[in-house]
Amino acid sequence: MNLMKRFEELDISQNIVLSLKDMGFDKATEVQERTIPLIKEGFDLAVRSKTGSGKTAAFGIPIVEQEKRALVLAPTRELALQITDHLIMISKRKNNRIACVYGGVSIDKQIKELNRGVDILVATPGRLIDLFNRGVIDLTLFEVVVLDEADQMLDLGFIEDIRFILSNTSVKAQLLLFSATLNSKLLHLIKEFMSDSKFVEIDEEEVSIKQKRIEIERSKKFKLLLNILFKSHGKTIVFSSTRKSVEYLGKRLMKIKGLKAGYIHGGLSQRRREQVISKFRNGQLTILVATDVAARGIDVEGITTVINYDEARDARMHTHRIGRTGRMGKRGVAITFVEKRVTSQPQQIYSRQANRL
Repeated sequence: MNLMKRFEELDISQNIVLSLKDMGFDKATEVQERTIPLIKEGFDLAVRSKTGSGKTAAFGIPIVEQEKRALVLAPTRELALQITDHLIMISKRKNNRIACVYGGVSIDKQIKELNRGVDILVATPGRLIDLFNRGVIDLTLFEVVVLDEADQMLDLGFIEDIRFILSNTSVKAQLLLFSATLNSKLLHLIKEFMSDSKFVEIDEEEVSIKQKRIEIERSKKFKLLLNILFKSHGKTIVFSSTRKSVEYLGKRLMKIKGLKAGYIHGGLSQRRREQVISKFRNGQLTILVATDVAARGIDVEGITTVINYDEARDARMHTHRIGRTGRMGKRGVAITFVEKRVTSQPQQIYSRQANRL
C-alpha cells in the first residue's frame, strides 16, 4: 500500500504548499509523488492514471513552481475551465498569468486577454488552432506542453489537431501526456513526438469503486432509480445514452419533491451547461443527469454514486463514467442497469473493468 508523502517531502516551495493546504491538500497522491520530481527534472512523460487521481496538480504544481511558460490542452470546455480553476488556486501566491480559451464564446475577448500576456494557457484544440491561424499565439514560445485526458481527446476525433499543434511547438518543449488509458493510437502518438520519454503507470492497489449490476426490465428502471436516489448520500451522476433520454429523465426528476436534480447534454448552450455544473459543484444540485459527451472531464468533489441508467457503449467509456466517483482515495459506488434483453457480452466488459479497478 502506498504511504502518501507530504508535499514538503517532494521539495515543493512553501508558498505552493500553503496554497495546496488552502485547497485542502497536504499529502501527495501516488501519481503526484511519482511524477512531480520527474517533471521538475525536465523529462518527457506519458502517464496512465485513472480519472480523479490528482493528475491536474501533478503537472500543475511543477509548472507553477518553476514558472514555466506552459500550454495545457484539454478535450472539453468544462475540463479546460476546471483545470484553469485548479491552476489559479495552486498559483495563489505566485505571479503566474493564467488564461483559458475554448470555443462557443467570443474569440475577440480571448484575443484581448492573450495580448495582455499569459504564462499558462489552457485550451481546447479547435480554439487554439483558430487563434494560431490568426497569428495571435506563437506555439514555439511554450516550454511545456501538456495533453490532459489524452484518450478522451482522441475519442473526440482530435488526433489530427493534436498532431498539428505538436508539430508547431518547439522541439525543445517538455511534453507531458496524461491519460486514464493508453491505447495503440496514443502509443503511436507518444512514439512520434516523445523520442526519449518516461512512462509512469499507476495501478490502484485497492478497489475504490464498488460496482453493482442490476438486471431489470425497461419499464421498471425509473422506479428503481428513484429508490436508489432517495437512499443515496452525497452527489450522484446518472448517465443516459441520448440527449432525449437525458432531458426526459432530468425533467421528471426535477419535478419530484425532495430531489435536487439537473441535466446537461450537448444540445444545451455553453452558458447553461456551466450554470448547471456550477450548481452541482456547490451543492445546489445533488443529482446530475448527463450524456457521455456532456460529462467528459467533469471534476466535481463529493460524487459518491454513479448510475448507468443505460449501459456504456464500450469498456473504456464505462471506465470514464464510473471514474467520476471513487476519486482521490475516497470510495464510491457504481450501479449499472442491465435490461434483461441485453446479451451476456456487457457482463464480460464489466467484469474485466471490475478486475482493473
